[in-house]
Order: sequence, then structure tokens, then C-alpha cells
Amino acid sequence: MNRSLIVTASALAAAALTGCFSHTVDVKPVEVKPVHITLDVNLKVDKELDTYFDSEKSSGVDPEKNAASRKQDGIDYSREAMIQRYKARKDVIADLKTRGIIGENSNGQLAFVTTKKEQESVVREENRDRRQLYKMIAEKNNQTREVVAARAAIRFAERAKAGEYLMQNGEWKKKQ
Repeated sequence: MNRSLIVTASALAAAALTGCFSHTVDVKPVEVKPVHITLDVNLKVDKELDTYFDSEKSSGVDPEKNAASRKQDGIDYSREAMIQRYKARKDVIADLKTRGIIGENSNGQLAFVTTKKEQESVVREENRDRRQLYKMIAEKNNQTREVVAARAAIRFAERAKAGEYLMQNGEWKKKQ
């Protein structure tokens, strides 16, 4: 009998004591910060740059939507016109790069490596079209032209052939 009394008393004491304890959980507010993801933008910009410089692909850039960007100073900036001009200059630019006269700078533009300014008008026209292309891609992707130009510079550096000049940290370096 004593044993059953002790077990019962213990059970009642345990039940009584568990009701006396309380536990509070302090939940602090969680701060949600925006995450800046540039990968998606870079992929879109890369695709549109590739489309222009490899005109066999279809374009995501549609300058027809923005009449102001289609014609400026009497120059047609439609996709077709820009691609035709690019194709016409492509071999001359490749030759100038191979001979070390021009290279790709860190702003996505062509620049003269030497003081010899051979085919200066071709380089100037290519840079003009590149600036316009970067502007159109930037507007479409809600970026700045500088961001698109920097991405283009990276792409040109990746695709440069051995022996071509690239500007790195303000100095011309031959790609190995």
C-alpha cells in the first residue's frame, strides 16, 4: 500500500509542478534585405551582345520600339543597318587587331595601341555603333550604358585571340 501511495503522490506532485513552469519564446523581427542578382542581367546582356556580333542569331534588341534611337544625326541605327556596318568593318578591324594597331579597351571600345592611326574612320564608326548598341541594350535591361560596356569589354577580352592587345589596369597587354 505504501508503494502505491508513493507512486500516486509522486504522479500528483509531478503533474502539479509541470503546471507551474512556463516558457516564453522571444521572437525578434526578421529583417529582409534585397539581394542584388547580376547574373540574370549579365546573361541577357551577353545574349544581346552575341546577337549583334554574331548576326546569324535572332536579336533581342529592337531599336524599332524607340524611334529616337533608330535615327540620330542622319545615321540609321536599326538592327539591320548596324549589322551591315559591322560586317563591312569586321575584316578591317580583325586585321588591325592582328597587326597590333588597335585593341579592346576596358570600356568596350576599340582604341589605338600605337601612334599609327591606320583606318581611324573605321575605328571611330565602330565605336559609335558600339556606344549606340550599349545604350539600346542598357535601356532594354534597365541598366546604364557603362554597365553594358563593361560587360562587353569582358566578353571581348574572353574572345580575343592570342597576340591581340587588351587594356588591363590602364596598360596594354598582349593576350597569351
